[in-house]
Amino acid sequence: MKPPRRCTASILSLVAVCLVGAALVIRHGTTVGVAIARTPVGMHPSAVAIDGTAWRALVLNSYDTTVSVLDEGTGAPLATTTVGSNGGAHPQRVALDARSRHAVVLTDDGQVSVLDTRSGHVLRSVLLSGSPAAIAIDEGLARAFVAEADAGAVAIVDTRSGALLGAIPVGRFPEEIVCADRAHLIFVASQGDGVVNVLDARTGRSVRTLHTADTPDSLAVSDRYHEIIIAGVHGSITGIDVYTGARRFQRVLSPRPSVAVDLLLAVDDARGTLLAAHDARIQELDPSTGRSESLIRLPSAITALEVIPGTGDVIATVRGAVDARGRVLGHGSLLRFDARGQRLEAIPVGVDPSALAVDPGNGRVLVADTNLNPDGSPVPSRPTPTPPLTRLLNSLRTWLPFLPPVAPAQVLPRSTTGAVDVLRLDPR
Repeated sequence: MKPPRRCTASILSLVAVCLVGAALVIRHGTTVGVAIARTPVGMHPSAVAIDGTAWRALVLNSYDTTVSVLDEGTGAPLATTTVGSNGGAHPQRVALDARSRHAVVLTDDGQVSVLDTRSGHVLRSVLLSGSPAAIAIDEGLARAFVAEADAGAVAIVDTRSGALLGAIPVGRFPEEIVCADRAHLIFVASQGDGVVNVLDARTGRSVRTLHTADTPDSLAVSDRYHEIIIAGVHGSITGIDVYTGARRFQRVLSPRPSVAVDLLLAVDDARGTLLAAHDARIQELDPSTGRSESLIRLPSAITALEVIPGTGDVIATVRGAVDARGRVLGHGSLLRFDARGQRLEAIPVGVDPSALAVDPGNGRVLVADTNLNPDGSPVPSRPTPTPPLTRLLNSLRTWLPFLPPVAPAQVLPRSTTGAVDVLRLDPR
């Protein structure tokens, strides 16, 4: 017997809708990446670092006194290490020396700890005279340079042994520091003096002092263009030659220069691009001229920014939405864009993604989530969905009052720990 025409038409309509939907996904290039795991960690994870050679990820739990060591591939917790003096310090910054497979962790009690990335064991800790604010590593020299904000100095630590090698005086309140690996130069943003101090990583001597029109806030280095990029607290960006100190460009990115902004910087030397992000936008710039080449608009405020080396792809995390009562209205997201600003992926993550790390070798991305609302209160766990049978029984009580009431699903206790989402990016 032949099927009715109406049924045939319905099937054809359904197939057509599926084909149109698939065509729209291909047309807009939006796919959903793969979420591998979500691993609980300590309170308020603020930084993530990946050692791809050891398949390890280190997570700093800044409201605890611990560092969580995870398997990079599966997200499985492997160890939890206490850092700082007497277990009462909070980890703030981390940097990796891939050659020695050591990590250098700064804590707010003035300690610098060198950890083995595979085991998480503390190999050695040294106490600085000032409060450590930022860290940069010259892997070729196996040295870590730590900006001491209170002391107005940069401490030098051997990344292999953890020994304190000395300190170099710089300007007041050094808050940021980066290393130009090829030139073996260290750049220090001394916010108290509004300058950037340049140091020779090999000799520890001061080379020059760079002046900008705005107080330096964040730094990035382009080894390809031999350039230091300086972002100011009021949204300016300046490009300066690493070797000569000559200014190449200076421009203001913020639409309101009188208001302080937090500019995030990222450099892709393989493609020769510079990214500067603030609020809900990412601008792609020419590192040699500072000229804008493209603009990416985001659905909400950006929290972290990275570039996948060699591909030109940009990944960024944005916060989710929470109402005045603390109810979760939307999750945060990890967004991936190509060099033209076209969205490639949108992967759900936690409500408040606080840090991001990527391993370009295997496409793994780790996103830390504080599990906190914008006001700092914990995000309540989502209630278990009410089963359909329970909903049906509760609705029948309107006409059949003798039926016993069925209790609704309970909301789990508020979360007191953070989490890390382990993701895999779809290959292109």
